[in-house]
Amino acid sequence: RAHDVALLRERQITHVLNVAGRAAQGPAAEYEAAGINVLNIEADDEEGYPMLARHLADCRGFIAAARSANGRCLVHCVAGINRSGVVVAAEKMLSERLPVLEVVRHCRRQRGNIFLCNESFAESLVALARKEGLLGPEPEPESALLQPATGDHASERPRPFKPRDIKALF
Repeated sequence: RAHDVALLRERQITHVLNVAGRAAQGPAAEYEAAGINVLNIEADDEEGYPMLARHLADCRGFIAAARSANGRCLVHCVAGINRSGVVVAAEKMLSERLPVLEVVRHCRRQRGNIFLCNESFAESLVALARKEGLLGPEPEPESALLQPATGDHASERPRPFKPRDIKALF
């Protein structure tokens, strides 16, 4: 859909942020003719790739430029699951100051449960949430992956929040 300039115009998209580089690059001439600003970022969807560390500042700057121009920004990659997913989740979390699990729940309702399945991307999102004070409350132990602490003072010791908590809730 990022290549459908007529649809982008219909939805009043003024900025297109492509975080998959050449693999998902759109029609530059058509974007320009439609007055759509574009930022292409070469990023890999691989475990261990430092997506947020390398690209979040540039992505947030581009999204902020769209907002300040009263525009709308489409963020995309090849499948709309990992690269664009972690960028959108991080932007929503930071700009709206929402807890990370609330943001991931919201995004998964929009994109499906496969959203953000790259574990290192999820880990970097959790690390960012921790740094920004946006971990939120500890998730309820609804899954076998979420085990409460054990021992004499188990109820007094919170279990550390882990990136796998994101996956365990869905």
